[in-house]
Amino acid sequence: MFLRELEMRPHSPESVRFHLRTGGPWAEAELERELLPIVFAADPALDASDGRLLPGHRASGVTTTLFVVGPDSGGLHHLGGIACAPHQTSLIAQLAAARGFHVVGNV
Repeated sequence: MFLRELEMRPHSPESVRFHLRTGGPWAEAELERELLPIVFAADPALDASDGRLLPGHRASGVTTTLFVVGPDSGGLHHLGGIACAPHQTSLIAQLAAARGFHVVGNV
């Protein structure tokens, strides 16, 4: 079970990452189940229910970040989070909090 905490930290001048703080690593499907609803809701170009690009829109660049940490008997396991531009951090933090995450850190 996830601890449901995201740590916000600068990654570069153009990017901020919200790292899922867990006792992981986790399977990719578990991370996607936790993080993709936030990404879909944050990007106005994506359908919030399934993440499909809406006609005539361009994706804003809010993405999940998945890092392979190694294989085990059940397959590959990952650590992950959400990457966004600095101006999107407030929205990501609000959406994550609405889904029950505690957001820590600042940029």
